Amino acid sequence: MLYLSLRQYEYVCAIGRYGGLSAAAQHLNVSQPALSNALTRVEDQLGYPLFTRKRGAAMTLTPQGRSFIE
Repeated sequence: MLYLSLRQYEYVCAIGRYGGLSAAAQHLNVSQPALSNALTRVEDQLGYPLFTRKRGAAMTLTPQGRSFIE
């Protein structure tokens, strides 16, 4: 059974809106590592990545991530 909290949905949407973990964490008033861990747990539960991560660049939504947020 797939269980995601509203907080997890909020986190994913904020990362998508702000383009990265640091900006989203600042907006949500949570630590960046906590946000990163929450995103990893969501992606593990879903079984696919929601964002493409490239060091030094903004995170971009995957097609699955875009569908998830919509």
